[in-house]
Amino acid sequence: MNNCRDSLINNNFTSSMEFSKIMTFQYQASTTTTSTADQVVVHLIDLHKSTSTSFEQLRIRMAHSDSPKGFSMNFHLIHSLEYCSEPCIEDGRSSQPDNNSSQQPLLKNPFDVKISFSCSCVLVSEKESRMIQLFDLISRRFLTSINLPSTPRYMHIESDYDGYGNDALLFTSNDNSVYKYDLKSMIECKESKYLWRNTDVKYPNGIVSRKFVDIINERRVERNYTFVCDGSSNCVRVMKTLNGQTVTSIGIQDRISMTSPWGIDFTSCGEMIVTESLSHRIQILKRHLTKIDNSNQYQEIWKTSKIIGGRGSENGRMEYPSSIVFDSVHKRIVVCDYSNHRLQVFSEDGHHLKSFGRKGKGRNEFSFPNALCLCEKTGELLIVDSSNKRILTFI
Repeated sequence: MNNCRDSLINNNFTSSMEFSKIMTFQYQASTTTTSTADQVVVHLIDLHKSTSTSFEQLRIRMAHSDSPKGFSMNFHLIHSLEYCSEPCIEDGRSSQPDNNSSQQPLLKNPFDVKISFSCSCVLVSEKESRMIQLFDLISRRFLTSINLPSTPRYMHIESDYDGYGNDALLFTSNDNSVYKYDLKSMIECKESKYLWRNTDVKYPNGIVSRKFVDIINERRVERNYTFVCDGSSNCVRVMKTLNGQTVTSIGIQDRISMTSPWGIDFTSCGEMIVTESLSHRIQILKRHLTKIDNSNQYQEIWKTSKIIGGRGSENGRMEYPSSIVFDSVHKRIVVCDYSNHRLQVFSEDGHHLKSFGRKGKGRNEFSFPNALCLCEKTGELLIVDSSNKRILTFI
């Protein structure tokens, strides 16, 4: 017990008592001695209402453990990030900026949300402005805005892209381009040059990067690709994550039927999950390596392994599904059922598990949920409730 106490003192976590104390009680062991060494004083502390910077550091250490955490499916709302004149608080967590901030967090038309652990921030793209807004990862306080050459759409964070712990931001844009930036440079310089730009996509939607490792001819071969849904060409464009060079397209040429692919993610075993907005469904594709005749070369072939959904409002059916995410801990698929104003959860093999939400502006209601992001360090699910102009966080 003393070692634990000394450790906290050495880390300055007990130097400030700004956190909210719920109650204190004292326990004395049933011994004949009256030594104070046998007395234990216990303080119960409210984690959510703490304001101490040191305690915030302690809380993030507790929350951000090495083992990933999946989403519980309880859909307990803990925070709402939106523009308001007073602090917007759920369970003690505020979205208001610091008093010394010269800018206000104004979510005019939030489109997508992502998390960077390297930069300790939440990123929100704005639909009708050339801007991404940044909020503190823990407090959700507004940090800054980053101006862009074109209006951003969907984003993806490539963690440790350079081998030095830095994150890269990849995003699709209204100028029918895909961009890649060093995120730290964007924040520090705000006018940094992109690492690369790809203009081969006619109508870019969801974006994700994935590394594949294969053993070919007894050699280890690594491929790091970025996949972008092309809603106009009804295919998924594949490009090299390193330099943005287009490699191939997945669609009609592979005898795969897609209609307006929108959201995209991968399962733990490397299967591609794509939402098709105009087909009102989810398509799961499996990757195969096939040897080219009379050579030592192999080619990648993608084949449909499962179709989920279809148009409708019943559980398991959808209306214009948009963003999608795979929970690698619980092996579940979570999708924004856009025009049904709800979220749906499916098992990895496509069985419907849960539907949540309805149309409205209330606590458990949505108006055209457009995007989502799973924080695998805390198990939090962030939802872009687009027409209500807010970002909701559930555990």
